[in-house]
Amino acid sequence: MARLAEGHLRRGSRANARALVDQLLATRRATGYVHYEGRACWLMSECLAAEAPAGAEDYVETAMRIFERVGARNDLARAMVTRAALRQRAY
Repeated sequence: MARLAEGHLRRGSRANARALVDQLLATRRATGYVHYEGRACWLMSECLAAEAPAGAEDYVETAMRIFERVGARNDLARAMVTRAALRQRAY
C-alpha cells in the first residue's frame, strides 16, 4: 500500500495518496508494525508539503525518528531529502 501511495504522489494525485496513507496509519495501529508508521508519516509529509509545510515537517521529523530507531537507512535518507526540500522552500 505504501508503494501505491508513493506512486500516486509521483503522479501528482495527493488526494488518492492521502487516503492510502490514512489506511497505512490504521494498519500500523492494528498490527503494531512501527516501520509502517514511519513510512506513513514520511508519505503524509509528502502529501502535505505544498499546502501545509509546517504540518509536513512534523510528520517528516516523526518519520526520521522512527527510521533511526528501526535502522531503516534507505527510508531515513528519503525522509531527510523531504525535510531538506521543505526547508529549502521555506527560504
